[in-house]
Amino acid sequence: MLSFHTTAPPAYHFLTALVVFDPPVVVAVVVVVVNEDEGRRRRRRRRRRRKKKKNKNKNKMKKKKMKKKKKKMKKKNNNKNKNKNKNKNKNKEKKKKKEKEQEKKRRKRKRKKDKEEEEEEEEEEEEEEEEEEEEEEKEEEGVDTEKYKRNTKKKKERKEHEENKKRKTFTT
Repeated sequence: MLSFHTTAPPAYHFLTALVVFDPPVVVAVVVVVVNEDEGRRRRRRRRRRRKKKKNKNKNKMKKKKMKKKKKKMKKKNNNKNKNKNKNKNKNKEKKKKKEKEQEKKRRKRKRKKDKEEEEEEEEEEEEEEEEEEEEEEKEEEGVDTEKYKRNTKKKKERKEHEENKKRKTFTT
């Protein structure tokens, strides 16, 4: 009697033969047949599994690398922004300082100018007073006042002309 056991894995087929002899002896012969296709399939599966594992590890490493890279970039950007803000603040402070100094200089110039104007006004007033005194003296002495006025006017114009020449501004 010959029978095949198909419950075994597909790679192996067990062939059992039951032979009956004169004395009741049971002989069991087991033949193992390895299917070539099955071996190829197994190797292919192994290869696939290895490849999958390799890719999984690769992807894991990639993820790790990317995470590290992102962290590094974040740190870099943070530092960059910090420095940017620091420089911005520095520039603002510099600008403020500069403006302050300019304002100081402006005020100083204005004060100087005002002082000069006041001095000029005082000088003019003194000159006018002197002229008036001279006129009065001349009148007392009996000098021609109109002629004197013309001469003083000319003197005054000459003086103004020289002052303007000093300032480099000419008036007619």
